[in-house]
Amino acid sequence: MTTSADDTAIRTAALENGRRLVIRVGTLDDVEGLDALYHRLSIEDLQRRFFSGAFPPRAAVEAWADVADRKDGLLLVVDDVAADGTSTIVAEAGFAPMSDGDAELGITVDRASRGWLGPWLLDALLEQAAARGIPNLQALTATRNRQMRLMLCGRGAAGLPDDDWTSVRLTVSTTGSVPTWHATSPGRKRLLVETGSYQWTGTAEANRRGFDVMVCAGPSASRHDCPVVEGGHCPLVDGADGVLFALREDDEVLSAHHERTSGPPTFTRLEGETIAETLGRVQAGLDGDEEPPCG
Repeated sequence: MTTSADDTAIRTAALENGRRLVIRVGTLDDVEGLDALYHRLSIEDLQRRFFSGAFPPRAAVEAWADVADRKDGLLLVVDDVAADGTSTIVAEAGFAPMSDGDAELGITVDRASRGWLGPWLLDALLEQAAARGIPNLQALTATRNRQMRLMLCGRGAAGLPDDDWTSVRLTVSTTGSVPTWHATSPGRKRLLVETGSYQWTGTAEANRRGFDVMVCAGPSASRHDCPVVEGGHCPLVDGADGVLFALREDDEVLSAHHERTSGPPTFTRLEGETIAETLGRVQAGLDGDEEPPCG
């Protein structure tokens, strides 16, 4: 089933043999093209995109195509337009607003079109989200979905709490190199954990103790420049009450933090101890009961 690019084109790219790729706003008229795209996916691709090996039901495809009207979101589709003007949808990406002010991201790229198309489409979606005042886009990503994780990590992603270790929830900024914090409920503190991953085993316990947690994997793991190391400020650090530092081999980052930061947040180095003991030291540092051994 083919569709036609229209006047809502956001980006275009010329290809060989007179072909071109066109990113445009998707509509309900694209249901057939989207359904065809999903039916070209392998079982593994379906599991990565929908966390199920089954094709999405027609009603779900219709809802996604109508996300702008149904949830005040946005869907972008990519048309592969042939020289004769016929076109086929080869990718889609969209978002739906969340209650915390961010938006949930979803993206699909036809296997035959993978490479630079995914990042190109994601950048277009981030621009559209920023224009709508959405600070961050979040994505629940299977841990084995390496392509998606690398694409998001290359844009300075941070990790958010997720109960399932087979997946990771990542958040990326729509306007800068580092995402921002959500509003914090009264009485809760923000704890940034800087470690070599986007998940931390102590997150659940920290949540129970009144901490909202975000996890930064560091500049090397994210394949993204660290704004602090580059001489700037990090919104995650600036917005945190405490920083638990667990980057084992990167004292450069810690030194940069101390040079750029005065006063809050409180820095605590992760030691060989239980999570409860670690969080106890973090809380003591926030309460001013002791000077956290960091640096």
